[in-house]
Amino acid sequence: MQEKVQRLCEVIKEYDRVAVCLSGGSDSSLVAIAAVKALGRENVVGVTVNTSFLTGEELDQSAKLCRLLGIEHMAPRAFLLNDDRILKNDEKRCYYCKQSIAKAVWEAAREKRIRVLLDGSSVQEDGIDAAGERKLRDTIVVSPLIKADIHKKEIAEMLKFLGMRQFVRPENACLATRIALGEPITVKKLRWIRAAENYIRNLGFDLVRVRVQGGDARVEVEKEMVPKLMEMSEDVIQELMGMGYKNVEIDPQGYKNSRCGINVQ
Repeated sequence: MQEKVQRLCEVIKEYDRVAVCLSGGSDSSLVAIAAVKALGRENVVGVTVNTSFLTGEELDQSAKLCRLLGIEHMAPRAFLLNDDRILKNDEKRCYYCKQSIAKAVWEAAREKRIRVLLDGSSVQEDGIDAAGERKLRDTIVVSPLIKADIHKKEIAEMLKFLGMRQFVRPENACLATRIALGEPITVKKLRWIRAAENYIRNLGFDLVRVRVQGGDARVEVEKEMVPKLMEMSEDVIQELMGMGYKNVEIDPQGYKNSRCGINVQ
């Protein structure tokens, strides 16, 4: 494990000053920790773009990490709800969101005269990888986990090795991914989803998705946690229907990764 950490730090040492794009997840947390080890805290800034699509945990986790590391945390806004292309919620939504978020990160980095951004992209098990380095206007975007050949499944163990177990987090995605593709995104739906997920999370479930289509909701938790949720199903369904959902279903198959939206049916 020490060799993997060293390899990651060596990749980051190629640069003088960096801004780390923090999502609140394990991957970008590991990059920030390695960046401070490699360059010193005075040469690292954390950036989390604040949008209406966040669950709320992302900013809290990112700020907590930056305080622990002793680095500045910037939280520029991206007004995604002002973009009709995003609200339309078609198959290009993720692309337009990433454009807006990338612009906000770039502007924050430029404010600090930083020309290198580090993100948390890692070597994926499905064989589909992002580029290790690419350009964003006059800035270089680097994926140090890819350049260091760090696989997704190794990240949690590396964080534990570094004594940062508290930053091992379940996978997360923006709230827009909970709304069925083709169904317009609204502030009401986002608040609805956030409230339902927070309620279920407070019952002791770390990974929660409330998928919405029309007035119907499908609740997903980790597969091994489904029996526990089923035991509470009567109360959970009653609570969510009290929030305004017409029909509520607990998915017996558990959580399914859906980065860009899914149909409830």
